[in-house]
Amino acid sequence: MKTLINAAFLFFSFHVSLLNAQVTIEPIITNTVKTPLYVPETVSSIEPAPGLGFKTLHISPNPASTEFRVFTQGALSGAGQLNLFNAEGKSMQTLQVPDTSVPVNMPVKNFPPGMYFIQVKDVKEQMWGKILIKK
Repeated sequence: MKTLINAAFLFFSFHVSLLNAQVTIEPIITNTVKTPLYVPETVSSIEPAPGLGFKTLHISPNPASTEFRVFTQGALSGAGQLNLFNAEGKSMQTLQVPDTSVPVNMPVKNFPPGMYFIQVKDVKEQMWGKILIKK
């Protein structure tokens, strides 16, 4: 486990009236705090805490190399669209989906590696997620 160490220093200023005098001003340490940090090896996504009423877009596998599956778990319904955007917000692919409550496979083998954003929307709502494409 790594530790983040933070300290506060105070410097007092004063005027020296003697000519050619050398004065070293040392800081006064007022407090030091050590905070333990947990650094995960990888982060694929940030999910909302259960029970808060957020709708979760399920994406697997993540990362993907040839295709991935998107599932709204019934949070959306009816006809809609699945959009894939690159990290700069450029639309890379759009699929027309007959039923957004059914899992959808999207091929990505022709896209360069990187982080992409997924938007699934029906006539009323939209959901967002992210996918890492790697080769």
